[in-house]
Amino acid sequence: MAFVHLHTHSEYSLLDGANRIPELLDRVQALGMDSLAITDHGNLHGAWQFYAEARARKIRAILGFEAYLAFGDRHKRERPPPEAPGPYSHLVLLARSRTGYEHLVKLSSIGFLEGFYRRPRIDREVLERYSGGLIGLAACLSGEIALYLRQGNYEAAKASAQYFAGVFGPDGFWLEVQDHGLADEKTVTAGMFRLAQELGLPVVTTNDAHYLRKEDAEAHDVLLAIGTGKLLSGMLYQVGALDPVAFSTAPILLAAATLVATWLPARRATRISPMAALRTE
Repeated sequence: MAFVHLHTHSEYSLLDGANRIPELLDRVQALGMDSLAITDHGNLHGAWQFYAEARARKIRAILGFEAYLAFGDRHKRERPPPEAPGPYSHLVLLARSRTGYEHLVKLSSIGFLEGFYRRPRIDREVLERYSGGLIGLAACLSGEIALYLRQGNYEAAKASAQYFAGVFGPDGFWLEVQDHGLADEKTVTAGMFRLAQELGLPVVTTNDAHYLRKEDAEAHDVLLAIGTGKLLSGMLYQVGALDPVAFSTAPILLAAATLVATWLPARRATRISPMAALRTE
């Protein structure tokens, strides 16, 4: 079964991603993949290099970024309201057409020019304005739906899922599940599949890839420690057997898709994609 990495960070996710684009594309080719999405944090800095080099290798480039979504008005430089589950949330945006790419450019620019407060943030108002031609993924543990699920606030998570499904339209919004060996992911996965059943939304499994190979894990920990001002001993991901944010291979990810599928009763027809079912125009 073919699949595509839809949640990938390059070195343009500054002090977070360690994937250099030429090496990443070489790895994609070596693994026999024909497509790849780049979803850097809040920016499209690597989009042109990624597109040009992917095209030269006959790899389909899916352009996108992982947006920072403010809880409230993007213009406000203050703490979010008490009911918000965090200072901001993550949302993966992928272009499915030329219009979608133009909207990515708009949203990324607005994040830096109008919404910058520690992070280049957008808000719901501009997301609604520029949602055309885009596919949305619910993102990682820092996604809005996941944040509510981690709090045990299922109704708020459900309201968020309904909102995003309305913004992106039919088949435009996908619930996202990941398995990097973290306890909270089990809670979120269960909640995502409950939402999928109740709301009829599709589900995609992704790997939050930040570096290429197992042997890159320690260097990536050093990069994160620099970016967060922490000691190596305090990093969330430690070098070990899981190597949770490495650029994984097909057998690993297809096995993960099979595992998360067990959350669904056999009678349901909820769609599960092992990173492949999102088709761009």
